Amino acid sequence: MRFIFIDRITRMEREKMAIGIKNLAMSEDYFEHHFPFFPVMPGVLMLEAMTQLSSWLVSYSTEFKFFGLLSKLDEAKFRHSVQPGDSLEVQVEWIERTDTNVVFRGKVLRGTEMIAQARFENKLIAIEQNEEKESLEKLYQFLTTRFGGD
Repeated sequence: MRFIFIDRITRMEREKMAIGIKNLAMSEDYFEHHFPFFPVMPGVLMLEAMTQLSSWLVSYSTEFKFFGLLSKLDEAKFRHSVQPGDSLEVQVEWIERTDTNVVFRGKVLRGTEMIAQARFENKLIAIEQNEEKESLEKLYQFLTTRFGGD
């Protein structure tokens, strides 16, 4: 994964919710062109952070048998811009699961200020190779080193 938009996972409850942190640094590639004299994180990348965190929740909840892939987006709202130096809290709530999808509600906060929110679905993708499962589990362990899970 080239672009990881969750720096640390601070809370995870199986099939319920997850919280992660994204710290914005000027060295991130997208700030160079978005925008050179007023760098802001693109809204679509805030959505990507919510989606990545929800995918970690899917993997953790299914003991790394599945991961989530964004398949539908509803009700996305972007309220404020964020810049290098900001620390964002990303939250996702597991709403409903079917055989093939999980519905989530997500939000991005800067302190207590609502920055972005969305309702979206992830398609469940089976993790079939042990190498993929082991790689995801190692990255998950790295992201949660200060957190114990459930």
